[in-house]
Amino acid sequence: RDRIRRALASGARVGAPFYQMLFVLTAGARAFELRPLLDRYMEDVLGPSFDNYLRLFQELDAHSVYHVLPEIAAPALVISGALDLLTPQRQSFEIARRMPNAKHVPLARASHFALLERPDAVLPAMERFYTANAQA
Repeated sequence: RDRIRRALASGARVGAPFYQMLFVLTAGARAFELRPLLDRYMEDVLGPSFDNYLRLFQELDAHSVYHVLPEIAAPALVISGALDLLTPQRQSFEIARRMPNAKHVPLARASHFALLERPDAVLPAMERFYTANAQA
């Protein structure tokens, strides 16, 4: 069991630099100024030990809300990145499909950090969504 845990831990630590490289591709020159935010996020997610990282994903799995999505009547905007390895775009499509008043905005050149990477696409999409759904 410890051997498996160590192997998984090393895989998670290897994944962090991969996401940093991906971030440079998706965020362009802004990636360097945003790098401290990404580093802090990765530290928070990976935590002080791999047990924390595993627990995070066990909790996500244990508390799935897919079954209640059809009951959410409020307008919802689901934005996803085609390069998101943490929440694959197909899951975002499924989330939006299950919610009766959801709009899905897929972004080709974005990962899990679409708001940081692509504010040029995310902010106008949010503005259009909020304008279209504003209560009179």
